Amino acid sequence: KFDDKDSITVTTENYVHPLKNWQPIKICLSITDINNCSSQTCKTVPVSVTPDSYQVHWDFKIYPNPNNGTFTIETQNSGELEVQIFDVLGREIGFEQNKISQYSCLIKLHETKGILFIKLKQNGVIGVGRVSIFE
Repeated sequence: KFDDKDSITVTTENYVHPLKNWQPIKICLSITDINNCSSQTCKTVPVSVTPDSYQVHWDFKIYPNPNNGTFTIETQNSGELEVQIFDVLGREIGFEQNKISQYSCLIKLHETKGILFIKLKQNGVIGVGRVSIFE
């Protein structure tokens, strides 16, 4: 039960409930087992937004694409940029990363060809891009 207005019965292990505002909310969880024994616990919890819990518009560019293993990643945000690169089989690929500015870095791959996936994380927000490497 969410406050005194919304309630739902679920049989799944996980449930996500949309909230109408950012005010603290009283949540009550009632559990009934197969023997019809039940228990209820209630708690008022604060509601907040974290970077991973809402969708953020995050622009980034990877260029040139396709390329020969050297390319630039450019973002519109400042902050530490974490980069991981994977091949189509999910294996992580090694690379050199040189910071050009607070908004961009140069990536140099070592003898890798094909389509690669670039996972970027900055300020708690994650983005995924794709790049084609040829030689």
